[in-house]
Amino acid sequence: MPEGDANQDAALARECDVVLARAGITVPEDRREGVLAGYRELRGIAAVLRQARPAESEPGTKFDIAAVLRTGEYHDAPD
Repeated sequence: MPEGDANQDAALARECDVVLARAGITVPEDRREGVLAGYRELRGIAAVLRQARPAESEPGTKFDIAAVLRTGEYHDAPD
């Protein structure tokens, strides 16, 4: 493993320890590597989710009102 990777892994492990300590969570030593792997994955997912996206990419803005209403006209209240 290159030295840079080892330094990054050590820094991530320290960060994970700090986050767990702030949350008051104690991880048994035999589960620490699994928790660290999960934390690494969570950081990667968070980085993707925090990217800027245009409003058009939001699922809530993509619908066809005629298809939703099935009749093509809007009714305020049921008959």
